[in-house]
Amino acid sequence: MFTDWLLKLLKRLFTSEERPVEEDCVQREYTWHLDSVHKRKLHGELTLEFSKQEVEQLRRMNPFNTYGRDGYTYDMNIRCMFDYLLHNDYTRQHVRTIAQYIKERIERAHYSELDLVQFALDFVQEPNIMYRIDEECAAIGHVKEYMRFPDEVLYDKEGDCDCKSSLMAALFHELGYGVLIMLSRDLGHAAIGVECGKGWLNYVKPQQLRRILLTYNGKRYLFCETTSDGYKVGQIRFTDSTKDFETIIEIPA
Repeated sequence: MFTDWLLKLLKRLFTSEERPVEEDCVQREYTWHLDSVHKRKLHGELTLEFSKQEVEQLRRMNPFNTYGRDGYTYDMNIRCMFDYLLHNDYTRQHVRTIAQYIKERIERAHYSELDLVQFALDFVQEPNIMYRIDEECAAIGHVKEYMRFPDEVLYDKEGDCDCKSSLMAALFHELGYGVLIMLSRDLGHAAIGVECGKGWLNYVKPQQLRRILLTYNGKRYLFCETTSDGYKVGQIRFTDSTKDFETIIEIPA
């Protein structure tokens, strides 16, 4: 049943052929800093150009437009969104630009792989992308629950935990990492797990491992908090644990 629904929705998404017009372009500027575990310094500045028409088209296509009225679950909508993103190269152009910028800055500075992942996480955190719950966001009509496409988050420069997780998952994927989108009904929270690289656990306190490390399908993932500023890869709110997240959506590298 889910497969039939997904195919129908993807067909609707893929057959939308509207293209943005040149006069409709607006720019968004981003600035952020690296919170390196090695105490290294790095500042990021990036400008992206968007078409308002294209963003509005994404909003119309977003499966969360009918969430709560169509019988489809929260995680079904997320799976549909990422199936669309992974099959539609055009929708990932801005995310690809960010990933390339982050790679080039880290390589030029001769920083570590963990710094690369942290620099990407810092991009999505505050104050670069502000945390704001859906009901406070005029851009999406103050709806109660809505997960944005990555380009919607980049254009609005705001979002709640699931919107920021959408952007983070797409960015980590573009950087070549396996990603988990983690959902907790009890916490009312969404977060990200990024596939753990060699040596990363050396910077995690052993007593924290059971709370921030998750093994899924034979791979190890470190928890990533996208909402506020200052969280490093593998840091979690002291009241939370990866075991609190009952729904896991895997996006392979």
